[in-house]
Amino acid sequence: MTTRATPARDPKPAGPENVIREHERACDVPAGYASWLRSHKSDVLQHTRPQLEMLNADEQTALFWGGVRTGKSTLLAEDCARYLRGDHPKQRHAGPTVQLHAGRSWSQMTDQVRTLWEFLDPRDFKARLDLSEGSVKGQRMPVLTAIRGARAGSQVRIGTYEMGALSVQGWTIHRAQLDEPPSQLYYTEVRSRVITTGGRVRIGFCPTSAHMGVRGTDLDYVWKLADSGEIRLIHAPLTVENVTPCEGLIRAPLMTAEDIEAFSREIPARDRSMRMGLSRYPDQEGRFFDAWSNELIVDRGIPPGSLGIGVDHGSSPGRQRATLVSTTGTGANARVHALRHYRSQGRSDDDADAAGILQMLTETGHDVADVDYWIGDRAHGGDRMGGKKSNYRLMRAIARRMGIDDSKKDWRNHLPKPLARMWTPTKYEGSVWDDVEVLHRLMVTKRLTLDPSCAGDDSLAGDFANWNGRYIDPHKDGIDSLRYPAVPMIAEGFRRVG
Repeated sequence: MTTRATPARDPKPAGPENVIREHERACDVPAGYASWLRSHKSDVLQHTRPQLEMLNADEQTALFWGGVRTGKSTLLAEDCARYLRGDHPKQRHAGPTVQLHAGRSWSQMTDQVRTLWEFLDPRDFKARLDLSEGSVKGQRMPVLTAIRGARAGSQVRIGTYEMGALSVQGWTIHRAQLDEPPSQLYYTEVRSRVITTGGRVRIGFCPTSAHMGVRGTDLDYVWKLADSGEIRLIHAPLTVENVTPCEGLIRAPLMTAEDIEAFSREIPARDRSMRMGLSRYPDQEGRFFDAWSNELIVDRGIPPGSLGIGVDHGSSPGRQRATLVSTTGTGANARVHALRHYRSQGRSDDDADAAGILQMLTETGHDVADVDYWIGDRAHGGDRMGGKKSNYRLMRAIARRMGIDDSKKDWRNHLPKPLARMWTPTKYEGSVWDDVEVLHRLMVTKRLTLDPSCAGDDSLAGDFANWNGRYIDPHKDGIDSLRYPAVPMIAEGFRRVG
């Protein structure tokens, strides 16, 4: 039976149902096992100095600006859990409380809820999550409700910034934990909700290019509040000192100096100082992929594995790009090899683009039926000279070149299923930076290579060597055509199905 490769997850973004499933998984334990589970959970962390400083802060708003792996998200989960349990060192409310635990996306909050359960006994909570009141679609939050003990009736409402500031209007909030900084409007609304209760807001984050936006000003309001003293700033760069517990009998660092140095090399140069907690803004000078070298141009022939084609649409001369990629393994065992790259010559039409893509397959001894995964960018509206591009138009042009009569209604049924299903990449705030960081880590370990046909300044090698990290840089087009198929194909869970 013919098998096809499929992406690890449906391109539809994660939603609140992911948080609900994680909650139900944690609560679905027999009574005896729940007792054992409780004895093996953590009441408190073995804190590092900045974590302890954040936990004991008593200002209305405290900001934990730390490098990656300094324990920011874990500390926010503990902060929420201990306030819910009533044993927080800065507990301010005796009765049932309402907390807001929010972040950028549902995918992020699913992980955060998983961490939250490390500090909670599932027997103390309703086995199913409620949804917050409200009739506006997309603004009802999953609600974790305590049902036992002195804190019975306390709630943790789990949300995302994507829901907007309206989702918290009218609430009474006693404490809020925000994993990554929200928009200024969202922050202002949350802060107004805690003022009436004498509550507190806690924010933990590490600035990245994802926070900068196109204009690089998204975090300016945060820094202004911190510099003016309006909010408490706790700064923790990624150093051995800041990942060494300052409590308990054993105070061994969680990362050695060698570990930190090796980790820093995996971060692209543009973001390195930010991700290490040393800088507020990215380095705007120099190339993004400092791990790139011509040593990564290797003739590997046609390696075994899954084949994917990624397309980045563009109407200007040379802006239509496509890459044929071969991948093997997933996660830490993944390898990516770009077999061929197509770049339009001047302004191209759909037929010329289809011919270029089919030529890539012919040169490598493949045909359309051999490709496991097709993915193309969102439709491009063209410009005043025309040049509209889309996956549908490209698919139709390929069908015509295959001898399929596209005037018939069922023309797509005659295409190989992966092409007929051609995916569109899921885009969210920061998706570009998440993907290119994956590519950079692969470069560091020499697990991303290019065929010699992809060498030259007008091909992928030139894109990697010269991209400066800016959205409008044309070199990003070629990189997009590679990352669209490569990143989902090497994700854990990518599999072949019949």
